[in-house]
Amino acid sequence: MPQIRVYNVKTESVDEMNIATKDSKYEGADISTDVAEAQAYDADAINNRIRTAVEQTRGLVMSDDGELPYAWFHAHSGGMTELPSAALEYEGKDPDYLEVEKVKESDRAPEDVKQWTAQFTKAQLQQACADVGVNVGSISSVE
Repeated sequence: MPQIRVYNVKTESVDEMNIATKDSKYEGADISTDVAEAQAYDADAINNRIRTAVEQTRGLVMSDDGELPYAWFHAHSGGMTELPSAALEYEGKDPDYLEVEKVKESDRAPEDVKQWTAQFTKAQLQQACADVGVNVGSISSVE
């Protein structure tokens, strides 16, 4: 296995430890299977590579000014990262340490996620803006 994949799994392990130590919206939960909280935790997907990464990072967490940060990760970005308030069911303030960036997509990304587009009518665009408190008036064209 390429060394970079080992580090990726270790990084995900530490990140999930940060998430797991935060308060869950589910009382008494050790870890949530809600994708909004725990990035799609799936006990059936645990394999030896993941067990090894967890063991080698046991007790490690990340910190940002003494706080446990959220450090979301993704398998494929479609060529652009996004802030959690736009891409997830995250209702907090976007952390200052995160930025939207164009990135090179992985050669291993499935074809249907390498690059994607979305189309909206003018009315849908206007409503989406209104939903977040932005009055754009009438829309004559979009380029």
